[in-house]
Amino acid sequence: MKTLISAFLVVLSGAAFAADLPSKKMAPIMEAPALAFSWTGAYVGGQMGYFGSRVTGPFTNSTGTNSSAYSINKSSFLLGAYAGYNYQFAGNIVVGVEGDVDAVLGNRGRRNGIQSSIGGLNDVTARQTYNGAIRGRLGYAYDRALFYVAGGFAFGNVKTTYAHAGLVPFLGVNSQRTGYTLGAGLDYAITNNIIARLEYRYTDLGRKSFNNPTLGIDAADSVKARSNAVLVGVAYKF
Repeated sequence: MKTLISAFLVVLSGAAFAADLPSKKMAPIMEAPALAFSWTGAYVGGQMGYFGSRVTGPFTNSTGTNSSAYSINKSSFLLGAYAGYNYQFAGNIVVGVEGDVDAVLGNRGRRNGIQSSIGGLNDVTARQTYNGAIRGRLGYAYDRALFYVAGGFAFGNVKTTYAHAGLVPFLGVNSQRTGYTLGAGLDYAITNNIIARLEYRYTDLGRKSFNNPTLGIDAADSVKARSNAVLVGVAYKF
């Protein structure tokens, strides 16, 4: 019996000793929490989309008589590039500045048969070939989505030609314009560097007056240009 009790005590003391030894199992690895996406940084990208323009005005024909008012609406296509810089404050507010320039493709519109005040018909064509802007941006970030509004200085051109019905133009003007633009959109970070965009923009390039010197006539003509655009873009964020 003593021998059996002694053997039991030896086994028990060995088990207790083994329990005191350090475990060979590795401690669980704790993964670092993922960092929230930051919108702070510079970016550059390309964009394209729908461009709908409206050019309006009366004009003075080559005999000095005022024609009736006209309006030329034209749907066309924008293709261009943009670049800017965002800064995200602590929290969700993002401010930035951005510049862009776009070619306007297929924008030539025509209005035929405008009745002059003394009879006779006249034709007008209007075309915009480029648009651009320098804008401030204010946005609200929801992780990888940035909802924003933007507005600022706009520039572009309007080319107009005037002719008696069916004849060659007696006057052509390419006026460089400045004005303002307002818009809103959504940027979404597909990755930490690739940013997709959807945006609406309204642009008003104002009214531009010019003189008609044809046949010695110095009468002022006036043309107003406005447009709406829906753009999609992709940018690389540095």
